[in-house]
Amino acid sequence: MADEPNRDARHHAQQLRRYYRKVVGALRGADEIYICGPGEARTELRKVIEALPNGAARIRAVQPADKMTERQFTSPTRGRSTSSRVRERGGPGLMHRCGCGRRR
Repeated sequence: MADEPNRDARHHAQQLRRYYRKVVGALRGADEIYICGPGEARTELRKVIEALPNGAARIRAVQPADKMTERQFTSPTRGRSTSSRVRERGGPGLMHRCGCGRRR
């Protein structure tokens, strides 16, 4: 039973690594990256992206955010051309927190 908390922590860390890999995969063609989100998640994602070749150079801003409206979410990119990949997926918008890719 004493090993159970360690096992849970390892499982959680593994899930986070898998999730960050998916996020990084979705950002593969992005020239600029804006990171916003709560506490440690924002910082951890930044570290993962910075570890990639040319990753740190693509990060334009990192901002704390808990809940954001769609307008607040898209304001840093307003006035910039939108990549065809974003347009194909229906434009920028709020995604489900679970990372499934569905829009709210």
